[in-house]
Amino acid sequence: MVRGSGYQLAFILILVILPLHAVMAGYEVGPGDVLNIRIWGHEDLGGAVTIGPDGTIALPPPIGVLQVKGLTTSRISEEIRSILKRYMKGDIQVIVQVTQFNSQAIYIFGEVSSPGRKSFVRPPSLIELIAMAGGLKPDADVEDIRVIPSDQGAPIERVNLSRFLETGDRSLLPDLHPGDTVFVPPKGKPQKAVIQETSAPKPQAEKRRFIIHVLGKVSRPGTYEFEEPPSLPEVISKAGGVGEDHLLRKVRVIGRDGSRIVDMERFMETGDRLLLPSLSSGDIVYIPEEEFVERFKERSVSVIGAVRSPGTFPIDGKVNLLDVIAMAGGMTREADPSRVIITREEPNFIASQVIDLNRMKSVPVIKPGDKIFVPTSSQVSRSIQTAFNIIRDILFIYSTYLIIRR
Repeated sequence: MVRGSGYQLAFILILVILPLHAVMAGYEVGPGDVLNIRIWGHEDLGGAVTIGPDGTIALPPPIGVLQVKGLTTSRISEEIRSILKRYMKGDIQVIVQVTQFNSQAIYIFGEVSSPGRKSFVRPPSLIELIAMAGGLKPDADVEDIRVIPSDQGAPIERVNLSRFLETGDRSLLPDLHPGDTVFVPPKGKPQKAVIQETSAPKPQAEKRRFIIHVLGKVSRPGTYEFEEPPSLPEVISKAGGVGEDHLLRKVRVIGRDGSRIVDMERFMETGDRLLLPSLSSGDIVYIPEEEFVERFKERSVSVIGAVRSPGTFPIDGKVNLLDVIAMAGGMTREADPSRVIITREEPNFIASQVIDLNRMKSVPVIKPGDKIFVPTSSQVSRSIQTAFNIIRDILFIYSTYLIIRR
């Protein structure tokens, strides 16, 4: 019985692991994902790298900058292997693994226990996404869940989750895609019935409040109440505003009659209030992340290798090589400061420059988009060790010769 149970358990594990492995094998990487690259016999050429906003990774020469956005791990391995074959002989073993899945994400807000950004290996169903967000709150309106597609040209879908739970009809659930936003609104407060008598005075009408839901790239996404119909700038301001790195050119206002794209940047430049839509209670204001990646790329540099905190760092103004290395926490003890490499993308080619920090006469200026690699001194250490071994062998042979002569 025990042996049979063991076989059953092993069979169940195979059924669970194999589909997951198949999904991960077909996973296409994107900006923000973290890769672990191992090159057997050449560990200095690999390591943990984060895919930059432009979809590239920067590895030590001769690999250099590699465009990996949309590729699987097996395809990335093939690309690295094909480059190394130009410079190395023999069988080259390259293993690429995704350690953090950050590029594939869906945003969920509203009446859920844990709203925010949810990452995944494969797109989840709406039920799975709600479970990832900790489930629904008691005040959630399950009959009017809204799915806002990442494609701004696509219509917003309204989902009656209660009907799905009653019928089990999966056609009622839309397919979710990376970049989509799911909003779970609160239940509308039922209006109290007012019983009037002919002799009783008419009760005073309760003052109406305007409710606006704010999603996307604002400091404090959530639901806000206003005593008077607010303007769009007032709504964004109450949600904490947006950072200077975010564009306001494509703010989406979603109402009962559809959605509208608002160019807030143009409004701030001209002050023309005709550009602003009238907001109604229950509207959704969505600040997209579109074009943020390109803006970030134009204002950032990447530092990898023997530094304490490798990664991508925003820069503002004129910075030099030492400033950027300091942003990455400085060099580690294993760093080789005599072979720091700066890689820069020019219009028609990629230029690389090797800098000796100990002998440089002037500190190079770093431009946005540059990639800096600080190598380790392990290769130098290996050369010293090899020389030491040779000297040790010579001394051993010489001492043996002296013993024989005696």
